[in-house]
Amino acid sequence: MTRLALTLLAAAAAPAFAGNSIVQTLNFDWNVNNGLQIGTLNAFDDAGGTRILTGVSFELDASATWDVTALNYSDVGFAADEWFAEGITNFNVLFGDIGPDSVERISGVVSFGNLTGILGAGSGSPFGPPGDPTVSDSFTSDIGSAQSLNSAEFQAFTSGPISTNLLAFTDIQIDGPNGAPGIISVNTDLLTSTGSLTLIYQYTDVPAPMTLALLPALGAVATRRRR
Repeated sequence: MTRLALTLLAAAAAPAFAGNSIVQTLNFDWNVNNGLQIGTLNAFDDAGGTRILTGVSFELDASATWDVTALNYSDVGFAADEWFAEGITNFNVLFGDIGPDSVERISGVVSFGNLTGILGAGSGSPFGPPGDPTVSDSFTSDIGSAQSLNSAEFQAFTSGPISTNLLAFTDIQIDGPNGAPGIISVNTDLLTSTGSLTLIYQYTDVPAPMTLALLPALGAVATRRRR
């Protein structure tokens, strides 16, 4: 009987040391013109207080495309060797609605350099029609990230569903051999991304409240049987 009581005690305590995980994957086809959200994820389920969240991590595996067009509003045209443009787009993953309880991480970059070509003369006004021809191009890059979040950020994952979004921040610079020429603008025509995002919860099992209440009794049984 002593052995049985000790076995029960060990069995009840064992889950406290067991590590487990919950994995969710979003497959997405994102277009910035259709909004920021790529999908929703389930919040961590503590199973009635029998699970403790010990880790949150995510993996982004995707590609992103940035379509741009250069427009000349100057009343003179420009040759390809008279101007160039370069730019960068940072893609961030945002868990939750924008606010103090959301979590945001830089997760990938698409960039270009030395965008140039022949630009026709425009109207001479930034409000008038641009010249023809314009210069357009498309830039694609893999974006990916595997990151672990810190415990202070776990709160964002304790209630749901969790809105999951892809944010894009662009920065474009125009220059030339003699400085930025005329009134040239490089516009973003479209930002798209396709891929998957995986969210991983790590947790530890703990005994249910009733099991915890039984532990002292089981220990007492083991002690008495020894005597």
